[in-house]
Amino acid sequence: MTIEDELKKEIALLTSLNQQLTHQLYDYRAAFMRARDREWVGLTDEEVKDIVWNLPYEPSQEHIRAIEAKLKEKNT
Repeated sequence: MTIEDELKKEIALLTSLNQQLTHQLYDYRAAFMRARDREWVGLTDEEVKDIVWNLPYEPSQEHIRAIEAKLKEKNT
């Protein structure tokens, strides 16, 4: 195999990898855009009760809702 053949093979490989990475980038961008546009969904009262039940201490509903509000603030 000549050097030219090796270079052509290497270029073809790099071109293929570039195309794959470009497609992955578009997929990640699309996923990000969908996630960004999603509406915030808070915890149900039942989910809050489940959390409280499984903790070694008993936080108030106000504490849990304050944590939820902070998470919403950071994620919207």
